[in-house]
Amino acid sequence: ISIKYQRPINNKNNRISFILNKETQYYNKYFTEFDLQINGIKVLFNKKYSNANYSISYEYALADNITLFDGNTSTSLMDRGYDEGKLKISFSRKFRNFSIGGSLNNVDRKYLSAISQDALHLNRKHVDNTLVLWFKLKIRNLSHKINFSNRNRITSSPEEWVQDLKTFNRYDISYSIFFKKISFGK
Repeated sequence: ISIKYQRPINNKNNRISFILNKETQYYNKYFTEFDLQINGIKVLFNKKYSNANYSISYEYALADNITLFDGNTSTSLMDRGYDEGKLKISFSRKFRNFSIGGSLNNVDRKYLSAISQDALHLNRKHVDNTLVLWFKLKIRNLSHKINFSNRNRITSSPEEWVQDLKTFNRYDISYSIFFKKISFGK
């Protein structure tokens, strides 16, 4: 559930938004160890030109492991709750025959576990950065898009195996073709 308040700044092309979020993550009745209730607040600024868009946002979220200590053994040994800050900057620009864009997303998360047996979450934090660049053009009335992304997560934990398990660096390249809407029958 989100509640959003948005208003223009100076003119209709500059907007600021304030967003309150309440999210729940439930798995199933047999796997409840990681059920979360996440409360957050986000501030988003958008600037729009005739051929370009820019935005910057900051979001803070607090995730509560709602099944923690509910009487099950599995929920008394691990706490997945965390607090997190997210900063995102994005842009897009249209040219005559093509457009380009990208984003930089930084997530700084700290787990809240105080359970001494919880080696996976105790004193664990990570910084997760994602860089996305894309290029879109039209050829023969079809839109083509090339997307490049790099996601790099650096995990800090007293346990070396947790750092090794949760740290990664990933590159993705994708190519998409967008067809016009196809309808069957009338």
